[in-house]
Amino acid sequence: MISWFDERKIGDFQDRAAFFYNGSSWSRKRLDVEAAKVAGFLLDRGAEKGTLKVATLMGNSMEMLAVILGVWRSGNVWVPLEKSAGPAFNRSVLDACGVRIVVADESCIDEYDGALTYDEIPAGYHKGVETLEQDLAYIIHTSGTTG
Repeated sequence: MISWFDERKIGDFQDRAAFFYNGSSWSRKRLDVEAAKVAGFLLDRGAEKGTLKVATLMGNSMEMLAVILGVWRSGNVWVPLEKSAGPAFNRSVLDACGVRIVVADESCIDEYDGALTYDEIPAGYHKGVETLEQDLAYIIHTSGTTG
């Protein structure tokens, strides 16, 4: 996945719009820089490969994609939370998974101690760590109902 951003492979296409959402677009280069910012943030805080679980409580956005890719670049695990599940269920997911960092939309930031918004992640760049096919990428919790 990380090699997908390798400038040697994408050449002249790195600056072309490649990701579109809700009327906006990012190039591969922009997504690479944004994901590397997140990876650097996590790795600068001592997150070793496979040791950190990062939750998102965000609406669909380019920034959420950057967080997911940045978590994976750092060799760690993404845990998606759902706004509609409510704070009590989401807190149980955080506890069960051992989540240490929550990146949330501004509207949800006060619901979780220590949560931060995407805009609070400082600029930086990190290529990431080597990941393997068998590395855990994400944990999804459900309500337990099948109906």
